[in-house]
Amino acid sequence: MNSRSSVDPDINKLKQLFLLSDGDIIAAGASKGEYSWCTMNNGGFFTCSFIASLREEISKFKQDDNPDWGDVMSGTVSGTLKKSELCTECKEQNVVYDKFMK
Repeated sequence: MNSRSSVDPDINKLKQLFLLSDGDIIAAGASKGEYSWCTMNNGGFFTCSFIASLREEISKFKQDDNPDWGDVMSGTVSGTLKKSELCTECKEQNVVYDKFMK
């Protein structure tokens, strides 16, 4: 789904997320005392997970027509943790974020 959504985003979903929502999200790729991991070829686990989650949320192929930053961040958290667990040389990486929506 992620590969398709990068080519074919739903413009209305983008508008809802970036123009019609109001608030702030503060996020860090890892909790205090943890490393924020990356690969040499693909970049940081947090950044890659955020982009994949955002692409999924704005995809024309996703049935839900109400994109939500909470869903984007939930996907980011689970994707980052999964990547750090699959990495044999890494320790667990836990995203920290808070959402202040108005």
